[in-house]
Amino acid sequence: MDGFRVVRMEEVAAQVDVVITCTGNKNVVVRKHLDRMKNGCIVCNMGHSNSEIDLPGQLRTAELRWERVRNHVDHVIWPDGKRILLLAE
Repeated sequence: MDGFRVVRMEEVAAQVDVVITCTGNKNVVVRKHLDRMKNGCIVCNMGHSNSEIDLPGQLRTAELRWERVRNHVDHVIWPDGKRILLLAE
């Protein structure tokens, strides 16, 4: 991380326009982060597995609506109309 400021997701989730994960860890981005993100934020998993964003545990719920845009691209829509563009599966 030489030369880059390292921050926690909790600190920046409400400010960012794009989140790209490539850590290889599980549940790097979870529901509490996504709830704080701006409408239209793009969230993308670039890691080798699709477990960095906690999809089955916290995003596949009855309250959130999913709209397939194209293969591997979805809008996740909150009850208030907020949309996150998810490039994850």
